[in-house]
Amino acid sequence: MELIDLRCNLSHFLKRSGTLLMRSPVIIFYFIKLNTHLLFNKLTKRKNVIFDINYVGSIQYVIPVINEITRRDLKIAVFISYGDKKIIRALPQLPANCFFPDFLIKYIEFCDIFISPTQWANCPKKGLKICMFHGQPSKNITFISDLIKNFDVLFFVGPLLNEFFELTFASQWRQSNKIRTYNVGYPKSDNLYNNIYTKSKVLRSLNLNEKKTTVIYAPSYEEGTSLREFGEDVIQQLVSLDINVLVKLHPVSLSPEGDPSGTKNIDWIGKLKKFEKFNNYRFLNTNLIDPYLIASDIMITDVSSVAFEFMGLDRPIIYFDSPKFYEKYLVDQFNLDPQSVKDNLFCNAGRHAGLIISTPEELKSAIFRSISNPFEFSSKRKEISKKLLYNPGNATIIAVDTIMDLMKMER
Repeated sequence: MELIDLRCNLSHFLKRSGTLLMRSPVIIFYFIKLNTHLLFNKLTKRKNVIFDINYVGSIQYVIPVINEITRRDLKIAVFISYGDKKIIRALPQLPANCFFPDFLIKYIEFCDIFISPTQWANCPKKGLKICMFHGQPSKNITFISDLIKNFDVLFFVGPLLNEFFELTFASQWRQSNKIRTYNVGYPKSDNLYNNIYTKSKVLRSLNLNEKKTTVIYAPSYEEGTSLREFGEDVIQQLVSLDINVLVKLHPVSLSPEGDPSGTKNIDWIGKLKKFEKFNNYRFLNTNLIDPYLIASDIMITDVSSVAFEFMGLDRPIIYFDSPKFYEKYLVDQFNLDPQSVKDNLFCNAGRHAGLIISTPEELKSAIFRSISNPFEFSSKRKEISKKLLYNPGNATIIAVDTIMDLMKMER
């Protein structure tokens, strides 16, 4: 059966080559180079697994799985479909010939498995397509039917995501046997639960006082969220206090070229440089937040699902209300009912398990309240945490085991 499929793909490959040659010599060069490499792997009994990474911030979601595949020395050839050349420089441990620009995805002929951490991916026509998801459900846009239907398999990070799927799309897809789901977990957070990081080491690496309370500001990036509304005022309030201040922006805010419509091309890295004069301030110009979650005593956010990651540590969270996000942005972009989203755990980043404030001026009292009574919302945080993750600390191994099982099923 595999030989028949290979012959069909090869025939289609030759036909596509002729068609593309008439359109663009550049595309035909990339097309032949990539598919020849993929074909060679097929002929030598190696499986082609393609990871979709559209911008640098997405690396953290798939790199644990890539590293585990490499560690096991499996008969798998890993390829990276990139949307930004910075990704190549960010992954020097991978061979240069495994990278290809994402516009080639639709021209791939010899793919066994395609894996993306987002439903927004452009999927190839050939091969089994897996969506790993890059976090918990939030903002009511986790499952968009026209996008999710492009995948064959979903890797759920935890019961909350699974439950949301069951309530939205499961019945129509299960009846048609279109989709398979697996309770895998969240590979990105494995190190968080395996004691890889310690608070003291992280703070020492930042040259911050270990005895002071550490507050991390981790906002989302969209219109109407706290960063866009008054982010600089938030930071100004924080640095005036006798605390350590960590600022960790959303990956999209760090790479505005990845989503210029979402960030209005604001250079937040440059915009926030003025705060570097404060000794208690550290701007975390990195995409991986996990070490800094361990180092923090309190989180300040708005609608970002990073709140769920911090919630697993059972530490206080302060939420900015962000009415413009719920009442304008979500309505304009997705025609959603603001109040139903704001009150829904599938959409609101767990805001009912923390303090909700409206303005930067309220931060001081909210922080002091959280310091004096860190367990105020502990029961609610623990209740939500039970729904967040499958296989905490072991998700990477489960993910690779599942990928291997799927390969056997696809023979």
